Amino acid sequence: MKQKLSIKSFGLASALTAGIIYIVCAALSWINPDLLVSFGNYLTHSIDLAKIARTSIDPASTLIGFIVIIVFAYLAGALFAWLYNK
Repeated sequence: MKQKLSIKSFGLASALTAGIIYIVCAALSWINPDLLVSFGNYLTHSIDLAKIARTSIDPASTLIGFIVIIVFAYLAGALFAWLYNK
């Protein structure tokens, strides 16, 4: 019999992980935005992110983005655990 995942715990773990990654990314974009744009260019292959990168960081949009990412990550993690348990 396979072990079941806790839907709530897996959702919370996913949200926490995504939240930490988001905070690190936001801090990097505040400390050294050029480095983050360069790294993003490696991931997007042929898209020049420097042309669309924002030059200033708005704390309100950062907070809203943080909330959205943790909610989406919680829902994705909970959905994954629910599907795994089926």
